[in-house]
Amino acid sequence: MLFIVFTDMKGDSNFICPEHKRQLEFICFKCNILLCSKCSNNHNKKFVDHSPFCDHVDDIKNSLETVISTGSASESGSESSSIKNRLSSIWTTIKSQATRHHSLESTESEISAQFSQFHEYLIVEEHKLKKSIVTQKDLIKEQIDINVNQLKSLVDIANTWKHIEKKGDGSEDDSLVVGSEDSNTDSTAESYSLSSIMESINQSNSLCNFINRNSNTLFDYIVPESTDENRDVDLVVLDMIYKYNQQYSLKSTSATPNNNNNNGNMKYELIVSSEKVEQVKLSIQQSFNLISQRIKQNYIFSIFDCDSASLINISDQSYSTESSFQLKDYESGSTYNSMVQAGDHIYIFGSNKPDISNKYCRISIKSKSIDHIGEMKGIKGGQEISVCYDGADHIYLINGYDSENDIYHHRVDRFNIKSMKFESQLNFDCLYTDYYSFFFNGTLYTVPYQGGLLYAINPITRAIDKYKSDQILDEISAMCHDRYGNIFMHSLDGRFIRFNVVSKDIEELETSIELEVKISMIYHHISSKEGLIYLLGGCNYDNHIYNIETNEWTTFDDDKDRDFCGASIITM
Repeated sequence: MLFIVFTDMKGDSNFICPEHKRQLEFICFKCNILLCSKCSNNHNKKFVDHSPFCDHVDDIKNSLETVISTGSASESGSESSSIKNRLSSIWTTIKSQATRHHSLESTESEISAQFSQFHEYLIVEEHKLKKSIVTQKDLIKEQIDINVNQLKSLVDIANTWKHIEKKGDGSEDDSLVVGSEDSNTDSTAESYSLSSIMESINQSNSLCNFINRNSNTLFDYIVPESTDENRDVDLVVLDMIYKYNQQYSLKSTSATPNNNNNNGNMKYELIVSSEKVEQVKLSIQQSFNLISQRIKQNYIFSIFDCDSASLINISDQSYSTESSFQLKDYESGSTYNSMVQAGDHIYIFGSNKPDISNKYCRISIKSKSIDHIGEMKGIKGGQEISVCYDGADHIYLINGYDSENDIYHHRVDRFNIKSMKFESQLNFDCLYTDYYSFFFNGTLYTVPYQGGLLYAINPITRAIDKYKSDQILDEISAMCHDRYGNIFMHSLDGRFIRFNVVSKDIEELETSIELEVKISMIYHHISSKEGLIYLLGGCNYDNHIYNIETNEWTTFDDDKDRDFCGASIITM
């Protein structure tokens, strides 16, 4: 038998099997070779484990078309499982990565928001600390502006007097009494700014130096149009001084440099406690800590072969069995409805083994091992005991069957998970013994696997209401419930319905497979709109996944015998 790997597929002639002269129609994803129909049969006989990975080109096209047209990689049918699994794996991966990225962005934003509060607080404290200084600065700027304007008026008086005097003498020398030296300042808008004026004041060693520095700007002299050059100079000076004095009183406080009645003379000094600043820094550092935590994964904890358990990873939808371990000293046959999670433990009650039927075991989720085995003292044991957890301190036990003595129990008892003690609650007058039970809104609901019945039990008053409907499935193979009062029932003949315990509405759902035994079915809550149901048939019936939102079934393989075995979804 000849298998050829084609590296250059130009031309249709290269798609002909050189051995059988048939067109290549199959591909083995396991070893990545192209095969004709005859090669495919021979290949699968030689490599039995490759059979699930060999797909026909039509199936591949159907799978790709399904994804393009519906956006779903999980359509049921005969399409290429390898392509579907690859597409589903890629989509699951990028969805997970996008979720992780969104989570990282949220944490990053939270960090920024926390430190933004400190930034805003420090800015407010900074402004509070600087407020009195800013107020004094503004006051000083105002006073400097007034005083510089006064100085400019006086310089203008001197220059006017000098100008008239020169004209009267007939002198052509028009140099001014002040501001006649070359100025170092160019006439720009910046040179008139208060900050430039204060800088010039600080750089000048005398009043004359200051005036000359700004002769082209502040003190640039322009002869007033109203100036009478023939008028007596003394009268002109007196007139200008009079007008100046009207505008700027000689008693003006703004012109007094050493006025003790305003706060302009206050001096401020910043005193910093370095020790306290370091304490604040240390306190901030200790107030924030970014902790990296392992992302918790969801698993199906499932019993197989009655004496072992496995963890099936459902978080990444790989459905890989990550670990398997034996339940030493406890063989849990016929406990598909007798296993329940409460806190960090899983409890199994009874067994179809006579020497274990009156015992229970507690399994630690953390250590993945049995950490306690005890007797069910004060109540009757057996197999097929329906159990459910009330979410507080008690696990309720309903009915059961003593196979050794062929006795059916019709009772409701309970087990306190804190005191580890059993107590009898009431006798349960019912027709059947094999039941599925759960709590919803404080009421204990229990449904027999046949008969079309529903019982609602008040655990406080012990009152029992019975409801019967021909629409409820008979001969049920598996049941589970969600957090909204819905029971999902799967019958032996493959029917699948949803029944609401409050409204009593019944809805027919997409069918699955026919079963000959009772197996575990568990609900996995994802969001208010999303949920999955796992039907664990193991190696005999395969494991099936029902998507509540899309009303679709998919499968994943399993090599464990899970008939009549319990299961639960855990997070760790």
